[in-house]
Amino acid sequence: MKKKPRLSARVIAADRALMVTLQSLTDYAPRNATFSLEAIQHTEARLAQLELNERLVRQQLASIRDEIIEESYRYHDQLLGSKDEVIAQYGSDSPLLKAVGRKPKSEYKRRSAATPTT
Repeated sequence: MKKKPRLSARVIAADRALMVTLQSLTDYAPRNATFSLEAIQHTEARLAQLELNERLVRQQLASIRDEIIEESYRYHDQLLGSKDEVIAQYGSDSPLLKAVGRKPKSEYKRRSAATPTT
């Protein structure tokens, strides 16, 4: 079965306005109980609760996303700092630096003295 698309907020607002109109009809008596004011009020109350739940879940999701961002930066910064700790512990020319993604000092090219041009 194909999933129905979500109704727009404008459609739902129009439906709620229609509900107010139905409630003002003192002699409204549908033949089908599915369309009674009580049934419609029950459905609208359930819809309102679900909309509230959705807003709360969206707020929670945004908060969790913020926490993930903060924790990922903390994790990344700790790993960057650990590279500096490897240098401090093993020295700037240790072959172990390659294991953490750094070049030993001896692998950098030395600058050559500039030759004067005349």
